Amino acid sequence: MSQYSIIFRKFIFIVLCAFPVLSQAQNVVDSLTQRLEMVEGKVKVEVLNALAKEYAPRLSDSANFYAENDLQLAKELGDKNAEGRALYNFGYIAQRKGDMDVSVAKYNESEEIFTKAGNMGGAADALNGLGIVYKKMADYSSALRCFKMSLNKSVEANDLEVKSRSLNGIAGIHQTEGEFDEAIKFYLRAKEIKEQIGDEMGKGKTLHNIGNTYFQWGKLNKSMEYQQEALRIFEKINFSAGIGSCLNNMGIITENIAATLSETQDDTLKTTLLKAKEYYEEALEIQNNIGNLWGAADIYDNIGNILDRLGESREALEYKHKALDVRRKLEYKPGIASTLGNIGTIYASLKVFDTSLVYYEQALDIFEEMEDPQGIAIHLNGIGKVYFKLGDYRTALKYYLKSLKISKDIELAERLKDNYNDLARVYDSLGNYAEAYKYYKRYIRAKDSIINKETHKQIAELEKKYETEKKEQEIALLNKDKALQTTQIEQQRKMIIVFIVVSIIILIFLILVLRLFNLKKKANIELEQKNRLITNQKQEIEDSIHYAKRIQTAILPPVDQVNSKLPEHFILFKPKDIVSGDFHWSLRKGNLLIMTAADCTGHGVPGAFMSMLGVSFLNEIVNDRNITDSDMILNSLRESVINALQQKGQDGEQKDGMDMALSTLNLDTNELQFSGANNPLYLIRDGELKEIKGDKMPVSIHIKMDNFTRNDLQLRLDDRIYMFSDGYADQFGGPKGKKFKYKPFKKLLLESIDQSMAEQRELLDREIENWKSFTDPQTGEKFEQIDDICVIGLRIGDGKKAN
Repeated sequence: MSQYSIIFRKFIFIVLCAFPVLSQAQNVVDSLTQRLEMVEGKVKVEVLNALAKEYAPRLSDSANFYAENDLQLAKELGDKNAEGRALYNFGYIAQRKGDMDVSVAKYNESEEIFTKAGNMGGAADALNGLGIVYKKMADYSSALRCFKMSLNKSVEANDLEVKSRSLNGIAGIHQTEGEFDEAIKFYLRAKEIKEQIGDEMGKGKTLHNIGNTYFQWGKLNKSMEYQQEALRIFEKINFSAGIGSCLNNMGIITENIAATLSETQDDTLKTTLLKAKEYYEEALEIQNNIGNLWGAADIYDNIGNILDRLGESREALEYKHKALDVRRKLEYKPGIASTLGNIGTIYASLKVFDTSLVYYEQALDIFEEMEDPQGIAIHLNGIGKVYFKLGDYRTALKYYLKSLKISKDIELAERLKDNYNDLARVYDSLGNYAEAYKYYKRYIRAKDSIINKETHKQIAELEKKYETEKKEQEIALLNKDKALQTTQIEQQRKMIIVFIVVSIIILIFLILVLRLFNLKKKANIELEQKNRLITNQKQEIEDSIHYAKRIQTAILPPVDQVNSKLPEHFILFKPKDIVSGDFHWSLRKGNLLIMTAADCTGHGVPGAFMSMLGVSFLNEIVNDRNITDSDMILNSLRESVINALQQKGQDGEQKDGMDMALSTLNLDTNELQFSGANNPLYLIRDGELKEIKGDKMPVSIHIKMDNFTRNDLQLRLDDRIYMFSDGYADQFGGPKGKKFKYKPFKKLLLESIDQSMAEQRELLDREIENWKSFTDPQTGEKFEQIDDICVIGLRIGDGKKAN
């Protein structure tokens, strides 16, 4: 995501959150509460209605309490208008709490009652509320329909206040849809009404909205002009929330102006950024004074961005952490996740990669919890970039591919373009020039597509402006018969100017396209040369890989030897490539059976070397050193891996290792020891599946270096245990191109417990092959296996070995 788009999203957030104002003072509520004890009948209904309105923005249970009492009393009195107002309050309270379905129902009831009572102003107000809810639900067509119905009813009722709100609502929909010229027209109509009825605060808010629209339109100077005009009104009426919002937005506009300056204009750039920081600091003081934690959090974030751009990264981190603390206090998960990601980015720029990964992974966890695919895609890519900078190209590749898959699913054009470029770079670094060439071509196509879309959009806007001007000129011709000749000349002059401007713009775009074509042609020539080199090296590489496979096969336990050691069991082993980074291993030591399913860093040749290293160390630990306790085996294996790879835990160092599930089974007593490095063990007993979790650390150097935990289990006859790598659950496929995931994996195991282990293996194999057999809706190609797959299943029987 570009810096511009990040700033822009914050601008919108503050605009929407700054203006729902809480009660002016606690004494208003106190006064109403005291009066409530002194009144009866319709006056009491009015006081209950006022109290519900006061409490609604605070998300307090008191809002529902007063609204319920208001509605009950209104029904007892037979006052339909009061009943409509009470239902309106219920709609607003539900909207503030995020219960959108309830809000829609209550606003509809309110509108129906007002209409039957002949109160068109009340009905228009309810329709406005309904339009706001539909807008929050992103149902813009329904929102626009409600705002237009509200406008008609407000005209019928001659209610200028409601009419101005309807016009603001219509303008907001056009603004959201990118129809900025239409949005401005409706906002200006709303402003005229605000001036007519003397509503200074409403006028200031409308000017503020116009400034927001011009900002989205990219007209920064016009946006600043309207923000300043709104600021003058808010200062005049002493509206602190509005003043703070305007100052913040003026800071964002100034920051965006700085983004248009080149790095060669260093002094001007720095001065502009410092001016933006000054606006932010004024806004922050106001937000803190009025206790607006939401606004304060956003401004801390904005100041952090400024400091980072000024090269003051350490101070930027202080402000980012302030924003994070406030958002955690507010339990605002989207803001928490976004800020964690920003902190990760700053640490990456400081080359503190381990810390950067910690923050990126925390952000990723929250986005996954919220099921926010865009946030997930962005932060998977960010983690990939950190591993790329660390030189861990295999891990970087894994994260890039995951980010690419999600970006395709939700059609993130900019993210797809960046993912293709990142994949081309990482494959080039891995020496896989064929894949590098493939993704570089996709990157060029994606880049060209974005340029073409922008070109078509700008030409369409020019054509729209041209048609608008042409219609205005035709109307002027009809109304000015005496100046016919002068008007015709003026019309021709404007048409010529428009034609020249359009021609120049088209010419510029053609030049840019031609330049991009030449660059692309040059890149293609270079890539063709690399492709020839790949062709010459391909056979040699494949021979080397097949030789590596023979070595790996020789080291892994032979199938007949495994069958002779284990009770009824199965092993589903499906390498992604010719050789595998996953491995299974078992060894009989007296009456003890030690077995494991392991997942080494990466797959292919690098993973295979790690697997051979792991098997060798396991044989040494159990056979030569007589270590059979599951936790001690993992502790010893980790020590051997760290020593062999000379891992010191320093920044920039490779973090190769393995995740694994390892168990020791006493064949006489059926006592089982289990220890896991990131991977669990599943136990199915009496039709229920229990997950025994491993420790959250790998068999390698890591931030956490505790001893591994030993889990002791007494197995019973017909118990089934399963150990596995993450390849099965992480496989993409199915009709929607999603991961298989662990929940369906568990369900599949439970549904097949009546089958033999051999039959269960065939079922698992068949199910994952069916899952991969679907066609990717984005590429039109079959899904490929993305990781090695290893699943071990074991049934506790009568002691007999499987055939």
